[in-house]
Amino acid sequence: MLLAWRVFLFLLAAQIFALETTVLEQLQYQKKCQANSGVWREGRCFRLPLSKTKTSIWFSPYKIEWEREYKFTREYQSGYWNKFNFFTYATSNPKILQIQILPQKSKDIYGLHIGTFSEFLRGRYPDESIRHAYLRGIGLGLTISDAELIGVGIAGLGIANQESKGVAMAPFTSQAQTVQGITASGLVAITRQELTGLSISGVLSTGGKGRGISFASAWSGWSYHKGITASGFVTSTTRELSGVSFAGIASAGNKGKGISLGGLYSGWEQFYGFSFSALKNKIHNLYGLSVAPINQSSANRGVQIGIINYARETSYLQFGILNISQRNLFPILP
Repeated sequence: MLLAWRVFLFLLAAQIFALETTVLEQLQYQKKCQANSGVWREGRCFRLPLSKTKTSIWFSPYKIEWEREYKFTREYQSGYWNKFNFFTYATSNPKILQIQILPQKSKDIYGLHIGTFSEFLRGRYPDESIRHAYLRGIGLGLTISDAELIGVGIAGLGIANQESKGVAMAPFTSQAQTVQGITASGLVAITRQELTGLSISGVLSTGGKGRGISFASAWSGWSYHKGITASGFVTSTTRELSGVSFAGIASAGNKGKGISLGGLYSGWEQFYGFSFSALKNKIHNLYGLSVAPINQSSANRGVQIGIINYARETSYLQFGILNISQRNLFPILP
């Protein structure tokens, strides 16, 4: 019992000493960071108060996040061999060949990068810009994250970049802030801001603004999309579609301009163009042609063709067996 108390007191004293030491290191770090604004560093003059002692890991109330330690590194260095990096932390840049086995962080790459869990650093670079590291060339790894990619990125698990210009492929997830080119994934392809090109996914293809082609076997969903969006089950556009929307079951959105082909259902708040489904079209404001066995609109300022056509307000033209409207300007058949 006495021995256990001694061990406990020893560990407690070591923990207090570790925290005090870390606070002093933090103050010294901030002074260095503020005094050396031209030196490469990660974005800001702050880091979590972490200690590298085992005692601190056991007892520290702070979450252990080593990636949030903001460290100084040397600026770019000249020399032929400095362009290569094998198995160690990349302290200087750029690299034309980098091979990493252990999970490590990288700075700019202009060539070939081969790694396992590859993360590219965001920081203040010698040109005084605060940005994520460049990957210009080919990147291969289990995961690739936070790079500004121009070229080809292929990951064995997932790839998540800030900017992707070229080809990004992964069997599980492929995501980026902006994409210019091709993003492909076996499960989920996500473009948070803007896609210009092609997005292909085995399950879900989604994003903010898309220009090009988006295909997913289950669901293709965007805020804005210009081009072609296709899915085996559902396509949705929360803001506006300009182009073609094709879905095996349902094609829906807020505002559409172009062609909507829903396997069973096509639903829009406002639609300009041609809408077709095998069961029902429900369009609040129709400006164009709606073809389905059942057509339902609040205001039909176009043409409805089907078995049952319903317009709650004004209807311009209806072709069907049963046409219902408050004010049918040109009814064809009762």
